[in-house]
Amino acid sequence: MLLNFAHAFKDYGLDYWRIPDPLNLFQNTPVNPDGTFGASIEPESKAGDYVVFKALTDLIIGISACPQDMTSLCGYHITDIKAEIIPKW
Repeated sequence: MLLNFAHAFKDYGLDYWRIPDPLNLFQNTPVNPDGTFGASIEPESKAGDYVVFKALTDLIIGISACPQDMTSLCGYHITDIKAEIIPKW
């Protein structure tokens, strides 16, 4: 996936090494008592769940729905994602 982002961000002068690790909003990976990560399991999110961010500065974002349809990461099926930018709310 990072290669896709690197291609998309190329027009903005962002090289591959400058792309941070993704933030997986709906992935369900438990944190063990010792602080390590457990195995990812089916997400608890449901259709219609959402997250709202407020940008405090200009930014460039990349967004992708999870392409991992053969694992529990997405409940074994790919779903669409909707992104909406609301100016100055």
